[in-house]
Amino acid sequence: MAINNNCRFLGRLGKDPEIISFGMDRQMVKLSLAVSDNYKDKDGEWQERTTWVNLTCFRPGLVDVIQKYYSKGSMVTVEATYQQREYEKDGEKRASHEFIIQEIRNLSGGKAKPESQEEPKKSKVIEDDDMPF
Repeated sequence: MAINNNCRFLGRLGKDPEIISFGMDRQMVKLSLAVSDNYKDKDGEWQERTTWVNLTCFRPGLVDVIQKYYSKGSMVTVEATYQQREYEKDGEKRASHEFIIQEIRNLSGGKAKPESQEEPKKSKVIEDDDMPF
């Protein structure tokens, strides 16, 4: 029996998408999604707890759509796969938890961002040697 690695989230983007260029004309996007749940504290009072979920997308067409139609505050629903990777920083072993976007929907209307007369923000560029995979 196959076990499915599938996660779904509903929340709001906490900041504008971060576009990262790497390799030969490849891009990825990183998103920070706020999701919340409610619980009763020891006094029986309802409390809201917010959790930040790190999302990454490598799919070329989807990266373009996210860049054009998604921004801070967008209400989205996401289907993703969970991925943990280990790396070393300053001689210390660390682990990173992220979710790789398979599908995303903008529930805030999805209007294209207005074209600006200003120079577009430059995306972060990383070398292939710096990629975590």
